[in-house]
Amino acid sequence: MKNLFDAKNEKITEKAFSQGLIISILSILLCIVALCSVTYAWFIGETSSGDNTLVSGSFEIVSAVSTSTSVVSGTNGKYILEAPDKYLVTITPDNATAKGYCVIKIDGVEYRTNVIVTSDTKDEIYSTVTSPFTFTIDTTKANTIVEIEAHWGIPADPMIDNLEVIKIGTASTETASIETESTETASTETASTETESMEAETTDTESVDISE
Repeated sequence: MKNLFDAKNEKITEKAFSQGLIISILSILLCIVALCSVTYAWFIGETSSGDNTLVSGSFEIVSAVSTSTSVVSGTNGKYILEAPDKYLVTITPDNATAKGYCVIKIDGVEYRTNVIVTSDTKDEIYSTVTSPFTFTIDTTKANTIVEIEAHWGIPADPMIDNLEVIKIGTASTETASIETESTETASTETASTETESMEAETTDTESVDISE
C-alpha cells in the first residue's frame, strides 16, 4: 500500500487524494443503490397461497311424530296434535358432523333437549349414543302445536332427556279439580253455618215463650 503523504514535505499528494475521493464516492453510490433496491423490493413484494377451505360443524335432523295408530304429518318441523293422546316424537340426526340439540316449542312454551349424540360425534364426555332421540308428549288438549328446531352445539340448561314424558294439560285439570273441591267445601260450610244460625234463633224464640 502506497503512502498517501509526501515524505519530504508531509503533505498529501493530489493523485492520492483523487483516488481516495473516487473510492468514497463510489462507496456512497453503491450504498444508495442497495438501499433503493431493498426499498423497492419491500413495496412490490407479495406472497400468495392456495385457496383455504374452512369447514364448520353442522347439525341437521329428521323428525317424526306419531301415535300408536297413526302418523302425524308436519311441515318444516311444525306439527298439530289434533286430539288428546300420547304422541311419540322421534328425532334422528341427518349427516351431522357435530353435536347438537333441539328446541321444542309446545303451544309457545320452549323446551330444550339434551345433547343428541351419534356414533360419529360421541367422545369421552358424551359417550352414550342417544340417536334416535325420542320422548313422549302426553296431552289432554286438542290442537296442540309442536315446533321442532335443530341447533348446533350444547344447550346451557337441557330440559328434556331421552325417553322422557312431557304432560300437557294435566296440571290445569288438577287445578280445576282442586278449585271444584274447594268450592263444594265452602258451600257445605256455609250451609252448615246457616243451619246452626236457624237453630239458634229457634232456641231464642222458645226461651221467650217460656218467660211469658
